[in-house]
Amino acid sequence: MTANPDGAWVAQQAHNLLIDLGDRATAMRFLVRDRDVSEELGDTGWWFEKSPDD
Repeated sequence: MTANPDGAWVAQQAHNLLIDLGDRATAMRFLVRDRDVSEELGDTGWWFEKSPDD
């Protein structure tokens, strides 16, 4: 954990998650994230879709 995550740290955490999930990652439909950041998961095939504002 870190108090001040940067893009490299977030990318590493996403990479670690996908490694841990293995084949189960393909069955996931949603990844809930903090709306504060705008990081991309590169060529993983994942994308972010904003949820509607309340």
